[in-house]
Formats: sequence, structure tokens, C-alpha cells
Amino acid sequence: MYFVESTHHSHTDNTGLLPTDERFKPTSKQKNAANVGNDPWDTTPRYGYWLTYYCTSILALAILSNLFMRFLASRRARNKNDRFAKFVNKPLALARLTAYHTVPSRFLRFPRTSAVVIVLVTFAWTTAVCFAKHPYYRLTRNWGTSPLALRGEWFATALIPWTFAMAHKVSPITLLTSISHDRLQVYHQWGARVMLFFATVHTLPFIIQPLMDWQNLRSTAYAGSFMSYFYNWTGIGAYVPLFWLVFSSFAPIRNWCYEFWVVQHVATAILFLGFMYHHTQAWLYSWNYLYATTAVWLASCITRVVFTWTFTGFRPIKAEAQVLAGDIVKLDIPTRSKWLPGAHVFVRFPAINITQCHPFTIASIPDSKRAETQNTLSLLVSARAGITKSVLSKCALNGGRVSVMIDGPYGGVHSSLSRHDKVLLVGGGAGITFLIPQIFSLLEKSGHVRFVHLVWAVPSIERLECLSPLFELVSALGQLPFKLQIDVYVTRSSAQDGPEHPDVTEEKLAEKDLEAEVTLPSLTRQSRGSDQTEDASKTAKMASCRIRSYRSLYTLHSGRPDIGNTVRSFASDAQGESLAIAVCGPGQLSVSAGNACAALQLDILRGRGPAEVALHSEAFTW
Repeated sequence: MYFVESTHHSHTDNTGLLPTDERFKPTSKQKNAANVGNDPWDTTPRYGYWLTYYCTSILALAILSNLFMRFLASRRARNKNDRFAKFVNKPLALARLTAYHTVPSRFLRFPRTSAVVIVLVTFAWTTAVCFAKHPYYRLTRNWGTSPLALRGEWFATALIPWTFAMAHKVSPITLLTSISHDRLQVYHQWGARVMLFFATVHTLPFIIQPLMDWQNLRSTAYAGSFMSYFYNWTGIGAYVPLFWLVFSSFAPIRNWCYEFWVVQHVATAILFLGFMYHHTQAWLYSWNYLYATTAVWLASCITRVVFTWTFTGFRPIKAEAQVLAGDIVKLDIPTRSKWLPGAHVFVRFPAINITQCHPFTIASIPDSKRAETQNTLSLLVSARAGITKSVLSKCALNGGRVSVMIDGPYGGVHSSLSRHDKVLLVGGGAGITFLIPQIFSLLEKSGHVRFVHLVWAVPSIERLECLSPLFELVSALGQLPFKLQIDVYVTRSSAQDGPEHPDVTEEKLAEKDLEAEVTLPSLTRQSRGSDQTEDASKTAKMASCRIRSYRSLYTLHSGRPDIGNTVRSFASDAQGESLAIAVCGPGQLSVSAGNACAALQLDILRGRGPAEVALHSEAFTW
């Protein structure tokens, strides 16, 4: 809450009053003399500048890191024995040690250790600067605003453009650093929490200072004094939305009704920004921070509009839908755009609910041999509940076509996996949609890759139908440019329900599951007698036949894979080689893979094991 320092000369009679008396009205000359060395009002913007310089330096380091990694990738792509690339392996391993590691916890979800370090260092530095200088208060309110409140206000205000920029799907930070918006969410969340902390530091002195003045000890007088300042009202108007933005963003509240949460979150952010314009009144160039925030927000919105126009031309387009086994719907969308392997888009289904926008990973890659207008963007939609279940029903009724609107693409793997010697792909459930394009990309341009290992944990064997496009391509190619190993772990298979037959092998259990997936829809058809379930039965039978025909391409296992052991085993015979590991799945899967990769960095620092281990991780939660 701003409190403007008076610069005019006071003609109030102070006869007989002490400077500490609430009724004492100091002149501007007296104020300046008293506040020298204790943060006069017009000198405090420097704290906002310091934080801006600090954040800019971190951004500059991220930009330089991005440019350096691109430069390094290009050298390794040309020559995997490049001396300079080998020279930087150990410094890279040291940086990746904290970048990949996460503190394991059963009850709390910690971000990566590197993010924790950045947030803690930023918070510790700003807090130390804010609270280091004494005294925290003036003699009375008439001598000016609390120095502590002034420092808190500038730290909070300077964080606004950075916090908002990291919330957008398209932002200068993403464009300059190649860090996708989902990876910036941790900094967006913690930036808002730190901002709320300093907003509280700014607010409390306006409550405490009047209590320190003798005449306002009575509650009615105190309340009237506090509410008599217009700036306090607008400050409360900004503080309450900020508090709600932070509080409502904790996962239990956010996940309770995500679609509504998104709408109210944006509306509350606009309300907060509007009150901040009104509260700060452009004093001491404070609006520059708000101008930057507004400019980044508008630029993000305009860019997203351009993306939408590029894909759909502002109107819904018809996607070809194919119902696969296991309530999986494959959507093929024609587009003239291109995207990176593993990129994702946000999809609206106007005929179902135009207000909701859901993210889906693109399960295909653009065809480099075709014109831009002939690319096909493929999505695999798991019909669980809500709008995805409605998509499945609509496809069954409308003969395989559904209207969609696309926002994207976003993210993806910027650094090609082809520069590495061995690639490990680990997925859980729907995470396979991120991994399939990586194999497609490697089959198109294998580079130095000699071995690719795909590990997929899936709830039921019917989901194997998702791998059909990959199986078809591998069978068509015949001779692959690298060795491909596929291990599928069925975590909730009906095969696990047969302990009375302990001598049955995993392969026989898998065949039993395949038979079950064929007969179950048939039983449903007899009970309902509907054409739709008969079609579902035919689809299941065809899927079963396709899966069986590719049985030699994959190995089935029961239970869940041990991700840590999988990573260690993958690296055990890779002395001096460059390894890439891509992971997509539930949060715990990403944590396990990240910590295993962090442990391998220690081996690199000790001069043993692989020469390099690079990790790209995507998680379902944020």
C-alpha cells in the first residue's frame, strides 16, 4: 500500500509537541533530514531495480545455456568424438546433478533440486535485503511510510512481470530459452508465493504503525484511521485477489474442478492487475512493471491467436476419428503446420463443450517429405470420463468424424536424440504418446543411435493397440537403422488374477488376456443387442489380431517396472558412450528416473560409466 510522502512545507503549529507525538506535523525539510540513511521514499525504487537486474541475469544465463547446448549438440551431431564436447562432459554432469535430482517424498511433491536452489537463493537474498536495515518504522506515520513497507512493496511489484510471464503458454522466456511453459510453472507458482510474502511485508506496517501511535489504541479510532486513506482501500483490493490466486492454486483446490479453476484464475489475475494500476498511481515509475506485464500478456494472446489461425483458420475442422480397443480414440487432424517430436496441443470440441480446452500430446511427427499442407497431426484420446468420454460416444454415433479447434503446438524435444549412442524411452499410461514420436523421428534420422529401448507401463493389455502405428512402420521397414527393444509391463492385467496356475508363463498369461479382450465385448453385445457393441466387438477382434501379428516385436511382463534398476541396467554396459533418456508419465515415475540419472552424473564426475547422460522428462502433474 503506497503512502505518498508529502513534499510541501507544513504550517501546522507544533508548539509543545514532541516529534514522536501523532499530532506533530514535520516539515518536508525535517522529514528529509530525519530519513537520510533510512530509505527516503523517493530512493526506494532501487530495490525493484535490484530484483529486476537479478532476474535478468538469471534469464541471461538461461539464454546462454540454451545457445551453448545448441552449439554443443551441433558439434556432436557432426562428430560424436568431438574433443570439445568430451571436455565439457564433467561440467555438464555437475550441472545436471541438481537439474535432474528431486527430493523423494511420499506426502509432498518437491520440484527439481535446481528449481529449489534458485527459489531459495532468491527468497533468502530478497528477505535479507528487506529486513537487514533498521529501524523498520518512522517516528510516526507523519514522518513517512515505514521503510520496511517500502522495501517490501518494491520487491513485490518487481516480481509481477516475471511471475505473469512464466504463466503464459507463449512468452519471451520460452522463446529465448527453449524452456516450455509447463517447465516454467514451478517458477510461476513460487514467484507468486514470494510476491504474496512481500505484499504481506508491505501491508503489515500500515496496520502496526497506527497501533504504535498512542491516540489510535482505541479500536474504533484505529479502524477509522486505517480506512481513512484511499490507498489502503486499493491496497486491500489488490492484496485479496493475490492471496486467492496463491491459495486456490494449491493442487487439491486446483484439481477439484480444473475447468472452473482456469476461468476464475484468469479473471482474478485481471482483477489483481487492475487494482495494482489503481493502487500504485504511476508513482516513481511503478507502472513500468505493470506495462511490461500487460505487454507480455497481450503478446502471448496475439501469438496464440496466430497459432490457432495457422491450424484451423478460426473455425472448427473435421478430425478423422478411429475407435481403438480399450476406449482409445485416435484423431487424425489435417494441418499445414509442423511441430517438434513430443509437442502437445490444446484441443476444443465445439460440438461437445467449446468452453473447455484439454491438452493432448501429439502422437505423430510431421512428414518432412511432404508439403506443409499435407501433414497429419495424430492424437490418442483416452476416454475416461467427462469430455473425453463424450468424444468416444460422439465418434460411435457420427461415424468417425468430430469437430475440433487446435491451440498450439507447444513444447517438444528441442535437442535431437539422434546425436546419442543409446536411447532409453520410459512411459507410463498415456505417456506413450510422447515416446512414439521420438522413435518415429529416430527412424527417419537415426544419426549415431545404435540401440533404442522402450519401456512402457500400461494398466491393461488392450492398450497395446496404441503401439499399432509403430509396429506397422517397423514391419514395413524390415531392416532398422538401430536395434529396437520394446518391453511392456501390464500393471492391472486379468492375468494377475490366476494364482492357481503358477506354472503358466507370462507369454501364456498375455495370450489369455488377449482372448479376454475379444470375448468381453461379445458378452456385452448379447446382453444389449446393439449394433454399437457389435462394432466394438469387431474392433476388439481386429485389434487382437494386429497385436498378435506383432508379437515378436515386444516382450510382455506382469507388474510394474523398477525404473531405477531399468536406468542403471541401461547404463551398465555403456562405458564412454552418450546416453539419452526420455520419460513421460506420472510424477513418481519422472522422479525415479530423474534421481537415477542424477546418480549416473556422479559416475561421470568420477570418470567411470557413460560419457554423458541427458534426460528429458515430462510429467502428468504440475
